[in-house]
Amino acid sequence: MEEQNKQRGGFGNPFSVLTDKLNIRGKLMLAFLVMIVLTLAVIVIATVSQRFATKTIDELVQVHGKVARLSLDTEKTLKVMNAYEKDFLLNYNKIGIAAAKSQYLNRLIAAGGEAYQKLYEIQLITPDAEKAAAQKAMDVINNYIATFMSTVNILER
Repeated sequence: MEEQNKQRGGFGNPFSVLTDKLNIRGKLMLAFLVMIVLTLAVIVIATVSQRFATKTIDELVQVHGKVARLSLDTEKTLKVMNAYEKDFLLNYNKIGIAAAKSQYLNRLIAAGGEAYQKLYEIQLITPDAEKAAAQKAMDVINNYIATFMSTVNILER
């Protein structure tokens, strides 16, 4: 068969040039060597892609875990702000508007600053797509505090 290919001028198996001079032992060793080299190549590719995948997952978990914690802290702070607002509105008639302002309004403003700071931290670590949501929440907190202070000023008259 090989003689027919050579006589016709056709090309035979390109590896036959390498293996024509080898005996069966050499051919088997060459085949196993090729298998070992290919296996090592697969191992290197798998290791590199595993490292990249692990790095990406770690970043994702670290960023989103911190965002989730800060979001929960912000929600807790907003509930505290709501409690100060409620306490102010329930107690300003009993203790007087000046005492209620010092006791509840100042704490509400401080809690608003905390919430604002946590949202700012979220804004620093999140990708651009999520920064708009944090900014919107910061604007809502500012409006909430400004509206409540306007209400206090109206009650003070």
